[in-house]
Amino acid sequence: MPLTNGWSSSQGAFQTGDPEYAVRGPIVYLAGSMNSGASGRFMTMPTAIQPTTGNKLERQVYTWAGTTGDLILSPPTGGVLSIATTYAQQFTSLAGIQYPRNS
Repeated sequence: MPLTNGWSSSQGAFQTGDPEYAVRGPIVYLAGSMNSGASGRFMTMPTAIQPTTGNKLERQVYTWAGTTGDLILSPPTGGVLSIATTYAQQFTSLAGIQYPRNS
């Protein structure tokens, strides 16, 4: 998964895996973790994982020090935004995020 805006993988520090996605049938799965973003937008959403309905999806994510934040998937512009606590830039996990493409 190509990261933008200063975001990078946390794999080296936490062995949580590089940020990645998989599509199995109609379900999209996200995994890995990231840190150090300069803004909330951490990638442009590949067409393969955009919800087909164009609806915005929100999922809660784990961030640094036991805090949580919101991950917003916002097609059709392809923007994926992490609107999380101030700890999101230290660590944001994508583990367990899944959704049907027809959401």
